[in-house]
Amino acid sequence: MDVGMARADAIQAGLYTNPFLNVAGLLPDSGGLANIQASVAQNIAELWQIPVRKLRLRALWMRRLLILPGRQQSSPQTPKSRTT
Repeated sequence: MDVGMARADAIQAGLYTNPFLNVAGLLPDSGGLANIQASVAQNIAELWQIPVRKLRLRALWMRRLLILPGRQQSSPQTPKSRTT
């Protein structure tokens, strides 16, 4: 399950967000033509952030893929105290 979620995160990291589209129409009070304006905006910071995110999350995906099912990552154990 963790491998599938890590793979989905890696794929999502490589996608750009949706651009913003703004359209405005202004009607004049005293005759004349309507003024219609449109603009499209995209987050330019994604151009350099996406490659870094992809590398980081693909490494996480590969790390989770290499962990065998049923095995936990080894962690340092503290010695148990003896009671006598």
